[in-house]
Amino acid sequence: MAGLDEEDTRRLLEERDLHHDMLLLPDLVDTPANLTLKVLKAFVWADNKALAQYVMKCNDDSFVRLTQIMNEIKEGDTAPSAASIYWGFFDGHSPVEAVSKWWDTDWVLCDYYLPYAHGGGFVLGSRLLRYITRNQDDLLLYYKDDVAVGTWLAPLKNVRRVHDPRFDTESVSRGCHNSYLVTHQKSADEMVAMWQRLRWGSNQPCPEGQETRHRLSYNYDWTSPPSRCCRRRDPSVP
Repeated sequence: MAGLDEEDTRRLLEERDLHHDMLLLPDLVDTPANLTLKVLKAFVWADNKALAQYVMKCNDDSFVRLTQIMNEIKEGDTAPSAASIYWGFFDGHSPVEAVSKWWDTDWVLCDYYLPYAHGGGFVLGSRLLRYITRNQDDLLLYYKDDVAVGTWLAPLKNVRRVHDPRFDTESVSRGCHNSYLVTHQKSADEMVAMWQRLRWGSNQPCPEGQETRHRLSYNYDWTSPPSRCCRRRDPSVP
């Protein structure tokens, strides 16, 4: 909220008090350079104030089927070792962006980023959340928040990394599939339309229930090195 004028501050406070769905960070200037710091501060609040068992980080243009995600955490394949879960769409072969707005001069570990779940939406269990918040003062704030989380968790043992193609969370959407739990890069109108379809009993949030594909997905191969982890060649993967 730092740097906002009086009117914008007033409107944010009114919205927070009306809907109770905003965490305001009064000392933080909301800029791309502070994105990782903003995510870290939200994690600290979720751990210290909300005592969260899980936390989900997603973007404001991501459509999230939250009820289904919560049900799967409690009952589905993701339930075992849920406190150590790191659940999303992973990338292990992403080159460092040296000539872009995401150029991070602090990144000196490799010419590729360490495996991380894309920031359009991922879930962390309480053990991992607690590790991050307890060590916040010693963590390097890489420019890309999703890369930062993957790097912070890289050396830990017993992290349960779950790559799920139903998380369409890359910077460019793969299209629309009715099985997706998270769909990134959606406009407000598109998200309202998808929500309306689910609200009225359909289990097919895609427009008219019709699935579209812009490019192939992949299942992450954890038995291979990062250079061969993420090959898009199986059309059956959503």
